[in-house]
Amino acid sequence: MINSFNKWINQIFGAEDKYTIQIDEILTNMQNEGFEIIDVKFDSLKDQGVFKDMEGFHTLITYK
Repeated sequence: MINSFNKWINQIFGAEDKYTIQIDEILTNMQNEGFEIIDVKFDSLKDQGVFKDMEGFHTLITYK
């Protein structure tokens, strides 16, 4: 299970690049170490962070 936060709320609408880069690095490293990725699921949580202005993500990676 991986926990992550999004970029600042005042950014323009689009794909969440910070989250995407973090998860891509983890998945790539897992595959390079020989793990087979079975599934990736995520859930988002609103009003996270000190000022409650960020969105958090929980990511579950199933692998073997």
